[in-house]
Amino acid sequence: MSLTLAMLVVAAGIGLLVVFRILSRTGRAAPDPAPGGDWSAAPWPDESSARTAPDSGQSPDGRLLAGCLAALLGGEDASGDCGPELFALPARPWPAGLARGLSRLSAGAAGGEALRRLQDPSVSPRQLAESIAADPVLTGHVLKIANSPLFGLRSSVASLHQAIGTMGLSNLRMLLYSEILESAGARAGLAAPLRRELWPHLGATAVLARHIAPAFPDLDAGMLFTAGILHDIGRLALYGPGDTAFCDDPREESARFGVNHAVAGGAACLDFDLPRGLAEAVRLHHAAFYVEMEDLDAAVADIRLALALALADRLAHGLEAGEGGCDEAGAATPVLASYRFLLRGPILADCLRNPRLHTELAQARGLLRLG
Repeated sequence: MSLTLAMLVVAAGIGLLVVFRILSRTGRAAPDPAPGGDWSAAPWPDESSARTAPDSGQSPDGRLLAGCLAALLGGEDASGDCGPELFALPARPWPAGLARGLSRLSAGAAGGEALRRLQDPSVSPRQLAESIAADPVLTGHVLKIANSPLFGLRSSVASLHQAIGTMGLSNLRMLLYSEILESAGARAGLAAPLRRELWPHLGATAVLARHIAPAFPDLDAGMLFTAGILHDIGRLALYGPGDTAFCDDPREESARFGVNHAVAGGAACLDFDLPRGLAEAVRLHHAAFYVEMEDLDAAVADIRLALALALADRLAHGLEAGEGGCDEAGAATPVLASYRFLLRGPILADCLRNPRLHTELAQARGLLRLG
């Protein structure tokens, strides 16, 4: 073989190897969790993988989310017309009315020990099962949901350990929080229709918050998920018998109750000994629409977490309102310009087109209806 021919053969071989490596990289699918596994344990996409996520933007929900996002981030620059005192925590001891409401949230909450264990990254399914088993009603709910069509099992699940493995930790966390909040809402005398309105919204916000995490540098998707479940917990400390609707304007709530539900929720998180960043996100999850960023007495990392939670909350409201209802749901109120550098808009848009998001939203709605 001549030297020239040999060089051509080698060059062709190298070319084929390069092509093969490129195809193997671009064609590699993101690993899915095992059946019944925890979605929160799946790797989160970086910027490049977020941009290549399969496009479900042509679905009705995809179009609705895209429209709400455009309104949230594309509106005219506005100036915040409120001072930071709107979202300031009152001094401890808490004012009497807030203290009474917070005591309802912590008294006799079902699954409280299991929730505390869920916050421990080293907890085992067996330890969780032991905590849940102490509450017969909660045990029944977990087994019922694990055996529901949501998880498509071919045989029934009879043990809590199997049920936890089937549901995954994220779904279990959502169920446990909804049980605690349902118990607190019933003790507060909150009307059943308001409770039924609240749980699906919390679930949708949690799923959306976790999925949009890649658009916010250095945010923890698991903490965002928990923040989504808890972001409206303050409503259960403020509303009670005789209330037929929630107020969506924190200014009006503050005038009525002395604090708004975001501040009450931040206080509740502190009382639950949850991480400070989580409490700050709940406290400030409406601030980006009312108070300029530089006026807030908070760390940038906490404000970024609160902004992600705020967008997930507004997008969930937009989905609930349906086609043409984004404005009516308040989801189209634009984020103040001073916050917009904290996020990556194109990545956020790509996250909302991921089909997995829409699958999980449907699953969360079904789970909370069953619970």
